[in-house]
Amino acid sequence: MRELNRVGRLLLALGLVASVAVVATTTVGAAPQKSAAAPPKITVGFLQILGASPAAQRIEAQFRKAAASLGWTVNVVDAQGDPAKMSAGIQSFVTQNVDAIVAIAVAPAQAQQALTAAKKKGIPAIVIGSPNPDPNKLYAAQVSPDDGVLGAMLAQYMCDTLAKGAKIVAQEFDPLEALGRRDNQARAVFGKCGIKIVATHQVDFSNAVQDATKSTINMLRAHPEATAVYADQDFEFQAAINAVKALKRQGSVKVYGFLAGAETLSALRKGGSAAALADAAYNNISWIAADQLLQFFGKKQPIDPNAQYNIVPIPTALVTAKNVPKVGNEYPFPDPAPKFKTRWKAQGFTVK
Repeated sequence: MRELNRVGRLLLALGLVASVAVVATTTVGAAPQKSAAAPPKITVGFLQILGASPAAQRIEAQFRKAAASLGWTVNVVDAQGDPAKMSAGIQSFVTQNVDAIVAIAVAPAQAQQALTAAKKKGIPAIVIGSPNPDPNKLYAAQVSPDDGVLGAMLAQYMCDTLAKGAKIVAQEFDPLEALGRRDNQARAVFGKCGIKIVATHQVDFSNAVQDATKSTINMLRAHPEATAVYADQDFEFQAAINAVKALKRQGSVKVYGFLAGAETLSALRKGGSAAALADAAYNNISWIAADQLLQFFGKKQPIDPNAQYNIVPIPTALVTAKNVPKVGNEYPFPDPAPKFKTRWKAQGFTVK
């Protein structure tokens, strides 16, 4: 009898454990699965600084791609390099009452009144492609490659490939912060290796390509001793090559520039006077901007002012006539789209 009681107690205990397990399993299994939610529908005002620039076109295209995957509307204004149009364009977004503003390389000082109006209205603004002094924090974040690294990288390659004491002409545009950083670092490197800039020109954005071509011809004519052209913007690269060709100096003048796109890569593949490009993964900055807007509107998180460092890296590369990719319209940095779409899906959003 005592043995039977012991067995009975054991069976009862096992039964209780099994019941608890069944209840626990049932409770967990019964919890509803959290379904993915559509991102909030927003309209973004996108200020294109210079539609004539292939690099700026690519930045815009990548932002449109990111926005499309989230079902957003993007309204674009091309400022055509005109500071007045930059300010007016941003003000037009405020008047339209867009949900957010993304601008390519527009300095706060160039659109202070419009950006201030946006901030007062609670419209977050992000600038991409160029870091700028922003003492009043008119931008919630600035997302850009390190232009100083790009300038130093290209300048060092010029030091390594040109003759000691070489004289060069330069297309520079210091008023734009990103370009100023490139140019300042390049000059510092030139100073150390003995390269001398004998003439410079600041391009007229209202007639960018033609002005870059004509001014390069004029500088090279005035300085027949020059053996290279330093061009701090992508559209100036082909313009400088055309200028060298017009003067029939392909054998004595090399062209160095920035940003790998369809036109610049094509020029490098042809060789001749095209020598090298310093490039960065500019596609990433557009997706980082979209990501921060999604965090703000979808997750109710503040925009990270240091997002350019905290989400994905923005690598750089030197592309020369010897290592230029044989095909493609961009340097083959990894496509940021899969990484960001995976991130957004993991956060519970549906992505197209």
